[in-house]
Amino acid sequence: MNCTSEFRSRRVVVTNQEKSHRCNGNHHPTVSPKIDNGIKRKKHFQLLDHFEPTWKIFLLMVAAATAFSFAHAASFVQHHPSINSRLQRTTATTTSRIKIGTAQDRQYDNNGFLLHMEDSSQEIFSPAVHQGTQVSLLVEHKKDEASSSIDEINHQVRFGGINRLYSAHAGENAEDSDLLNRLQESTVVIVGLGGVGSWAAEALCRSGIGHLVLIDLDDICISNINRQLHALSSTVGKFKIHVLADRCRDINPACHVTCIDDFISTDNANEILNQVQNITMEKFGKDRGITAVLDSIDGSKEKSALLAACADSKLPTVTCGGAAGRSDPSAIVCVDMTRVENDKLLSSCRKYLRKFHNFPPGFAFHEKKTPKSWNLPAVYSEELVPDVPTSSSSNLRQCDGALGTACFVTGTFGFLAAAQIVKGIAQKTLKPPRRR
Repeated sequence: MNCTSEFRSRRVVVTNQEKSHRCNGNHHPTVSPKIDNGIKRKKHFQLLDHFEPTWKIFLLMVAAATAFSFAHAASFVQHHPSINSRLQRTTATTTSRIKIGTAQDRQYDNNGFLLHMEDSSQEIFSPAVHQGTQVSLLVEHKKDEASSSIDEINHQVRFGGINRLYSAHAGENAEDSDLLNRLQESTVVIVGLGGVGSWAAEALCRSGIGHLVLIDLDDICISNINRQLHALSSTVGKFKIHVLADRCRDINPACHVTCIDDFISTDNANEILNQVQNITMEKFGKDRGITAVLDSIDGSKEKSALLAACADSKLPTVTCGGAAGRSDPSAIVCVDMTRVENDKLLSSCRKYLRKFHNFPPGFAFHEKKTPKSWNLPAVYSEELVPDVPTSSSSNLRQCDGALGTACFVTGTFGFLAAAQIVKGIAQKTLKPPRRR
């Protein structure tokens, strides 16, 4: 039995050796030294020694069939376009090492994604999805000095969707290469960071605005949680501008956020705007002042003072009406300030502007004439508000008015106001308010 098994094992090896020599053109095969009894044979031949000849043939046939099946499956996937592309999109993720250098050293593909860079000063890890369809940078953090370089690299990836969106709306085949630069170089001032302003600030940050100026002096109250973006159990008692500034920097590390802890009043509106203008020019250069102002103040006198100051400084402005008491976000629209109806806040503000700030007067109802536009977009709701008693017997601090509010309404106000500013920057249609 042992002799027979050994002889058969030797014969298998000799036969393979002969084949190898014949393939190489050698017609005088020699026996491999592995046939000698003193040298161990390969593991798979040692395992075969324990089986009868019939089982050996069967196992070899199974192995051959398995190898053929795998080869056939791989060939099918490779030559089947839909399966191959799906596997590439979902499973073929590799980790590569790319480098940070100068703009001239970077190489991008046709879609604007980073492929290669030379002359590095620092390395970062980037999981790159197959075929360069997407690049997501996971940064091995180095504070301050690396953040600006990293953001410059992945800015196209973060906000490329905004670029494609407005390029498609403009009917252009190619993307507007200047759009993201215009957004990055824009300064937008948000005044009032409550139920409307907090959502507007985030929308502007997520649209690639490079410099946000947040103006408010209020802190977060627990009753703000139903409608304000930054109101969380962990942020109650903190100042709104600082919580929102941290959030914006986390969304876009390249976004510069300036915080002004103050309320706009009838006495300081011009002063604060001049201060913001000076800060912006000192930081970014004299040719980069305030791009636009988003007003979400909920007091008519203070709102009127801010809008008049924007008109004095010729700053494009979008203002927002009252969101309290409304429950239908589909009723929210944006029209010129002169055409707003059924909004007590904006109606009162319009009277102040005409009476004290020399804005063009309107017409009597019976004249049926359309007043001239003020170039002042106003976001408001056409929904009628029911009369609600305003008195309250509570001794607690009142962060809410008598009318209720909902985040899906205040958020829509903020999003629509932010959309007007981003659209104006993209289409270069921003205009300052017009007086007489």
